[in-house]
Amino acid sequence: MAITPTPIFQIVPDTVIAIELYRPANPERLESIVLVNTSVGSVVVSIYHDIDGKLFDDTNILLHDTTISAGARLLFDDRVLMNDSGSIGVKVDTIDVVTITGYSWVDF
Repeated sequence: MAITPTPIFQIVPDTVIAIELYRPANPERLESIVLVNTSVGSVVVSIYHDIDGKLFDDTNILLHDTTISAGARLLFDDRVLMNDSGSIGVKVDTIDVVTITGYSWVDF
């Protein structure tokens, strides 16, 4: 049996307000999030973790107003333990240009 990182969500936000990226059906550990800026300009992103809902503000921020240069990517690899009532959220300052993929470990 091998353990491999597996994508569990992928989204390109189409709004500049904070949105929910992922809510697990069962408790799990989110290993990493990769954010890729596909635009020709810089973008600013924030990542949130609400342990009991989907309120995304400065009280539950994991990554605050971080700039990703044009064509660059950002790896957020602070493993996040998630319960089935919490969620991960994101806010971007430019729509339709940041591809966000979350990974967890899956046994095969």
